[in-house]
Amino acid sequence: MLIFYMFMAIPIEEFMRSLIVLYVAISNTPSWELARANAIAELPLSLIGLQSRYNLLDRSLEFVLQPACAELDVGILLWGVTAESFLTGKYTRKSAVVALNWVQQNCSTIGARAAAQLEENLKSLEFK
Repeated sequence: MLIFYMFMAIPIEEFMRSLIVLYVAISNTPSWELARANAIAELPLSLIGLQSRYNLLDRSLEFVLQPACAELDVGILLWGVTAESFLTGKYTRKSAVVALNWVQQNCSTIGARAAAQLEENLKSLEFK
């Protein structure tokens, strides 16, 4: 189960214990909340992933969340790797290739909504 937004009015302890799933990933959360949710998670519930924004223009993930995820053995799912289309070539064609190549050098996962996007993404592997 991927939780896109933690509703802050509900205590995280109550929320995590109320889930009837085996694995949980959370999205867009600060590192302290990630650590707290991970500490609260009890078997058979397990916090396995964090979805976070990461791209050439926003590298904040690297400074706190990425080390926290490594320490807590939590995987990272990326979104916004093209900075909400800013780096897609909307302004220059080369910016998309540079942005995608940079993400691929720093992480192992890219996404695509269509076959054409996947083909464009794979071209960035050839960029030097």
